Amino acid sequence: LNQLHHNINRQLKPLTDLYRILCHNRSRQRRNLCKVLNDWDLLQEEAEHIDKELQKLTHEEPIMTDEGDSYSFHLSSWVYHTKLELLEDIFFLGFELELYGTHEFVMIYWYIDYLLGVHYQHLERTHMHITDIKYKDQHGSYRSTSSPASSVSLLVSQQMMMMAKQDICRGIHRTISALQKTGHVISPQLEFDDESTRFLHRFRICRTLGSPTILSYKDFKEMTQFDNVTALELINASLQNFQAARSSIESLLAMEPLELKMDFCHVNFTKELRDMLRVCIANIVNLHKIIEEYKPMLDPNNAKESDIITTSKPILDPNNDQESSDTTTSRKQQKKKQKSKKPLRKDNKIVNFEFKYHPWYTVITLK
Repeated sequence: LNQLHHNINRQLKPLTDLYRILCHNRSRQRRNLCKVLNDWDLLQEEAEHIDKELQKLTHEEPIMTDEGDSYSFHLSSWVYHTKLELLEDIFFLGFELELYGTHEFVMIYWYIDYLLGVHYQHLERTHMHITDIKYKDQHGSYRSTSSPASSVSLLVSQQMMMMAKQDICRGIHRTISALQKTGHVISPQLEFDDESTRFLHRFRICRTLGSPTILSYKDFKEMTQFDNVTALELINASLQNFQAARSSIESLLAMEPLELKMDFCHVNFTKELRDMLRVCIANIVNLHKIIEEYKPMLDPNNAKESDIITTSKPILDPNNDQESSDTTTSRKQQKKKQKSKKPLRKDNKIVNFEFKYHPWYTVITLK
């Protein structure tokens, strides 16, 4: 019990610091959240130790799962939940503060997609333990008791929110990947940088944490390799993601404030949900427009040679005898650079990102 009281007292300072940080502007919020994230990681480790002691004191009976025995870990589960929220906010705030280049969007949204999936699984495990509370009676046998309805509804709403966020992020990075295949995404030619270095830089904060598991650049390349998937199939998958997110958000909007546990901030929470809903609807409409306009081109088996050009400018002929040797060399280099570019469509449109409805989720158009 002394260890429990000590752990609770230890949680007071990080929690107080967190509320203090949330009173700052967005730039300071992100910077300070990065600083306190390790404190929550250490706190989780201490809470796990206390949870194990509580399991012995209460003679907790584990729940049998496919992965083995599962214990509740009440304290550390809450700390881990909070730590994941902070980690997600740090990456999301990067969009709001315009810290990422557009060529990094696939990487960032893909990693947030992974974090939200981990968070959803954690909430699902917590939900399993909340709905299967057991206590030891005076005869030494275990009996089940019903969990508070408010706790269950809160977890359900949090899970739905995670699903909505994950579907939006997945829809965005799949859409960008599809438009990369069609040549509508133009990546900058960086001389002193490469994608693997940027990956290590962007997610270096995760390397200092004990959990969740850090993903590598190799994982990113393997999981975003769509060589055997057409652009049309990717766009259709993105449509399903945005439609699923829309359904989850509409379900959340239909819930009562008491169910959401948002009595004092329901107006702001509803506004955020409506902004996310507008992002989903806008992306659904834009994707339908892209499919309607480019459907013959989205499938490479149906694309004609006249539908694709290698560059928006004519390639100079390096074999012109009237040109000097220096000019010829220069033109050869220019031709080599042009060949290395991804193909553009005849309309010469490129992808455009607009954060006009929500600062964290972009609306994708072609302009």
